Amino acid sequence: MIDEVQIAVNAGYASGVEIGDVLDVLRETNIPDPDAPNESLGTAFVRKGSMRIESVEEKFAIARVLQQSKGLLAPAEPMFTIVSSESAEGRGRVFIEAGDPVDIQIDS
Repeated sequence: MIDEVQIAVNAGYASGVEIGDVLDVLRETNIPDPDAPNESLGTAFVRKGSMRIESVEEKFAIARVLQQSKGLLAPAEPMFTIVSSESAEGRGRVFIEAGDPVDIQIDS
């Protein structure tokens, strides 16, 4: 985490990442089996939030939280902010930590 709207990603132009690519930060979630207590149907990856790559180096890239517009005359604001602890997560705030899975949508 660089600040509340930027993170560094350990993939860069050597991996095919380019400025403008979108990445989804994911949360691994267990899906319990409703018919069998203490059993799991498996895991799913749920999107925490989306970010856009804004700078790229050989082995890493910097991504920024996507912006949402509040109207023609209002400035764009981040869709969410990044917080440094899980206890601070809540409405409009997302806890992102090293090791969270990401899906980078690389344009071909």
